[in-house]
Formats: sequence, structure tokens, C-alpha cells
Amino acid sequence: MNNYKKLINKYPILKLIGKISDNLGIKTYVVGGFIRDSIIKKKSKDIDIVCIGNSINLAEKIKNSIKKKKKIKKIKKKKK
Repeated sequence: MNNYKKLINKYPILKLIGKISDNLGIKTYVVGGFIRDSIIKKKSKDIDIVCIGNSINLAEKIKNSIKKKKKIKKIKKKKK
């Protein structure tokens, strides 16, 4: 089994994010310390994601799909 499949099974939120991203047609990537921590088999406190598309809409859909209230930080895109 590939390592990413093990992560998806270990962290069901990843499957949820993937499903919602697919439904919205948004490419979404897990980035940052979570990847590093997974490689060195260290417990991670958070999961950072980057999406190509409407991140606010994605965050709201994820939040609404989670039974427990989780903290989701929205970061607005900087204007050029």
C-alpha cells in the first residue's frame, strides 16, 4: 500500500477534503509540516492545504461537513 493511502486511512479528514474538492472541481494539495511529520513518523498538530480555486467556498463546505466543530482558519488572497 502506498504511504499516501495509509495517511488517508489514518486521517479521515483527508478523504473528506478530497471528496469535497473533487465535487467542487478544485485541485487541493496537502503541504507543509504535515508532510514532513508524516515522513519522519511524528504526530502532527495540524494539516495545511493549498487549493487552486475558491478557498473560502472549500473551507465552508469542509466546515459544514464536519460533525465536530473544528477551527478552520481562512486566509484571504493578497491583492496585487
